[in-house]
Amino acid sequence: MLPYILLSVWVMSIILFQENKNSDKMNRIFYYISILLFIFFYSIREDIGYDYGLYKSIIQNNIQVAYLLKGEVLSALLMEGAYMLEDYRYFFFFVAIISIPLYFYSIKTYSDLKNKWAWSVLAFLGLPIGLVQTLSVSRQFVAIAIILFATRYILKRNLIKYVICIIIAAMFHISSLFAIMYYIVSSEKYKYKYFIWILFIFIFIFIFKNYLVILFPDKAFYLDVVDWNEINGLSQILLYCLLSLIFIYLKKYIKIKDNYEKMLKIYIWSSMIALLFSFNTGILGIRLGMPGLSYIFILLPYIFEVINKKQRYIVKIMIYFLFLVLYIYNLYITTLEAYIPYKSFLF
Repeated sequence: MLPYILLSVWVMSIILFQENKNSDKMNRIFYYISILLFIFFYSIREDIGYDYGLYKSIIQNNIQVAYLLKGEVLSALLMEGAYMLEDYRYFFFFVAIISIPLYFYSIKTYSDLKNKWAWSVLAFLGLPIGLVQTLSVSRQFVAIAIILFATRYILKRNLIKYVICIIIAAMFHISSLFAIMYYIVSSEKYKYKYFIWILFIFIFIFIFKNYLVILFPDKAFYLDVVDWNEINGLSQILLYCLLSLIFIYLKKYIKIKDNYEKMLKIYIWSSMIALLFSFNTGILGIRLGMPGLSYIFILLPYIFEVINKKQRYIVKIMIYFLFLVLYIYNLYITTLEAYIPYKSFLF
């Protein structure tokens, strides 16, 4: 448990620094040290995460061709690299050195708020789609990192470069192709009222679920009705939907919100997709929604900007302890023995 505690203490230290001082030089130092710490944390683990054993077996038996055949060429390439180096642990190292820098770059760069990225990292620790999920969904972790990086092309409205990034992400995890929709829903021409059309998706899925199982038998596991208490459960998704309502409400109080509004639309789209699919098609909902839901790490610090300065200190303390409780809860309750205790091949 100690490595998890040290991560949270480190993040808290940065938050305290950012709240009391505004040194760009020190923030850069904290930023790069944080990237190295998280890479180290992800790379040295042993048998941590639900799919750790799966990837270990695939690499040791040299059967990564299965991913190659379904188009996930780059995932297969990382596994092949680990196989050629004769150590499956290189795969998790490759995943970390690609994903962590892109995550940190995105949460730091695409926010209009200066030096608030440590709060985003705290949300990453506390929410299941952050640390807890990414320690398991290694291929999708890389894909989501690339999608978040591609936000720059959404903000600049450069469709060609955005599509190129999505294609690269899909070569790690094929579900990334759904992220093409982010470019559409983030447009200024896409009105909030259009989200009502997602209800028709709900009706379609509800009616044709049994046919989906027939058409995609290999995805039957993802189409089982989801449990309320599991890591991918409805209780988690309802939390994201509730936060989307809060973000919508806060929108009118945010002064600089060009980036905020575009990312909020993506987040709303993803939370609705996650909710609607989870009611009818199990954990497929959270897997499809996870890339867009990850924008919560960028959106969260905006909450502080609309709160009275006298109340801001109290709210920050409340949010910190809320995420700390969620962090502990997710590690101990929702993941059972998949994460606790933390195990490493170094100690």
